[in-house]
Amino acid sequence: MRRRTLLRWFLVALALLLMAAVAGVWYLRKNFSSEKIKAEISALAQKYSGFSLTVDEVDLTWSGDVRLRRICLKNPRMVSDRCFVSANIVSLDLALAPLLKKQVEVRGAHFDRLEVNFFTERPAGTKTDVGSWQGKNVAPEANIGESQRSGSDARFRLKSLRVTNGAILHEVRVLPIPLGKTSFEAKLDYAAERQRLTGAMQFADASRIDADLDIESANLIGFVRQIAAGQTVGEAHKTSGTLKCTGLNLGVFDSRLQTLNGSLAVKSSGQVITLKSETATIGVLQPLRLDLVWAGEVGIDIVKLALTSGQGKLTGPGLSLEYSELGVDQKQNLKVLFALAAELSALAGKISGAANIKGSLHLSGKYENSVPSAYLKATNLSVQRGGLPAVSAEVLNASLQGKNIAFSKQKLQLGGQPFEASANIQFAGGTPVASGNVDFKVLKPNQLFSGDKGTGAAIEFAPFSAQFMRTPAGIRLEKISTGFSRGTITGSYAYDTTAERHAARLTLSKIKTQDLSEALKLKATVFAVLDGRCDLVFAGENLDAIKKNVTGSLIAAIGRGKIKDSFLQKGILNGPLHKLEEKFSDTEFESAAIEASFNAGAVSLKKLSFDAGEFDVSMRAEAASGGQGKATLNFRFRSSFVENVANPLHMGIENLREGDYYNLPFACRGDVFSSACYVKNW
Repeated sequence: MRRRTLLRWFLVALALLLMAAVAGVWYLRKNFSSEKIKAEISALAQKYSGFSLTVDEVDLTWSGDVRLRRICLKNPRMVSDRCFVSANIVSLDLALAPLLKKQVEVRGAHFDRLEVNFFTERPAGTKTDVGSWQGKNVAPEANIGESQRSGSDARFRLKSLRVTNGAILHEVRVLPIPLGKTSFEAKLDYAAERQRLTGAMQFADASRIDADLDIESANLIGFVRQIAAGQTVGEAHKTSGTLKCTGLNLGVFDSRLQTLNGSLAVKSSGQVITLKSETATIGVLQPLRLDLVWAGEVGIDIVKLALTSGQGKLTGPGLSLEYSELGVDQKQNLKVLFALAAELSALAGKISGAANIKGSLHLSGKYENSVPSAYLKATNLSVQRGGLPAVSAEVLNASLQGKNIAFSKQKLQLGGQPFEASANIQFAGGTPVASGNVDFKVLKPNQLFSGDKGTGAAIEFAPFSAQFMRTPAGIRLEKISTGFSRGTITGSYAYDTTAERHAARLTLSKIKTQDLSEALKLKATVFAVLDGRCDLVFAGENLDAIKKNVTGSLIAAIGRGKIKDSFLQKGILNGPLHKLEEKFSDTEFESAAIEASFNAGAVSLKKLSFDAGEFDVSMRAEAASGGQGKATLNFRFRSSFVENVANPLHMGIENLREGDYYNLPFACRGDVFSSACYVKNW
């Protein structure tokens, strides 16, 4: 009996509630017209955002919700139909009790197909563009969301806010996100003075952020409005949670950066937010392309969009970068202290154009006013490119200032040969360009190439000095000055990296030819002083290879001297003429000259002459790189030259006399540098 009574009362109560709900909705529809709701919402938007709001359709559901269709929030100064914020459907959850008192209290909202557009247009009669996001200025209020709003009774006491199918169309750079379309969804739940925000954003470049944040704020709407207006935010507003970043584009902040991947811990107090990472990775494009693991934190003022603090470490293969005291100066320029340690062999593949680099590198300094400055120390350094000899140093101390590294009078080695150098290295455009000067006490070129070590010519320059420039195109030596064979050589040298070719333009002064003969291991020895110049282009890692492709010219003149063991003594004067050979033993001459050109190893000997008073020799030759070719040689001597040697008639040269001279022509087809090739041509 008792159960039946309870059931009856329950059914009666339920019927009364349904009747009250129906009566309430009927009352609401009668007293709250759609036009009144449109006017109420538009007034709120205009007063608190400075934007005008239009709503195409308003519907009050039987549950007490208000559904708005095709809303448009726009800058009132713009004349186009485009909206700053638009949504296809907006559902507002209204509290019923305040509505019965003709008051609007919004407890929840759902935005579907929300679209935010950032664009500009130029209104008629103006000379400046207006941004869609630039509403009219409104007076700030301290307690948005809690006190009464507008001329009508409207208040926001949100318990939930949800956005589905959201999009940001970023046509002009306003937000620190990529241009194009960004899709997003978000949900905000209220509990007392705490809110939980969950959401996701996928940017135009396919990168993504997933957020899960707890917000502690008694006035969240006011907090957001203060940030948007660039106003100071009190420390009573706090945030904590996580951001998960997937391929987040950091290039919008700094073109030297690429992406961020991983989870970040978020903590904020007021307008300063701190991001902390343990294992997130940052992709770097310049100066090296690397993926670095970030273990540290950074503080950001979200109103000023400026860094406030930070410390931590970035690590990657062969590299560790520590930073501290991160922040900005009064001009909002970044400043930070840093220390870097790198193993160059692990980074060699990341350095443009570096074929082989080894050693350890340490930097410590600061970055301030957009300029890095640091002390640099390299140990066990070795750099080698292509077939060139390695440049090395046990210890190299230098300074870094901006994009320039400088060092002075440092001890280095070139192919194992010690020298002293001073240099400036500029990293403009990401490709290093070096210039400076070098000084060798002794330089042995034959030992710089593996194919000539211990063999071939024993050329030695002592001392050697030059100014150099190293660019991506190659190496240049200018103002070369060196001692050689007790004389001097001056000029220039260049190495083309792409073509792998050398070019030398040298002037020789007072060279002792006997030292040159010995150094070049020539069969004949000339005792004299030589002056001349050469302009040569060649390739190869040893003397034999160079002979096969050298191109250029050589001009030289020799004063009074003596020649020993010349090819005139080694078989060219055969038969009866061999009696003249003893006349050429230690032959003294008054002058000599040579003029030759080279083309891909081929030799054109345009002029080779000796003038010894009683006799002279002239020679012309054309030969390939191996010495095979043809040549003519004319040997002319006075009649007195053969006196007490042999009767010209017996030597078969009597008919070759012209006046006081005998002319003996010889010819060669074969190895033009072999005396055996020459036969008499008469």
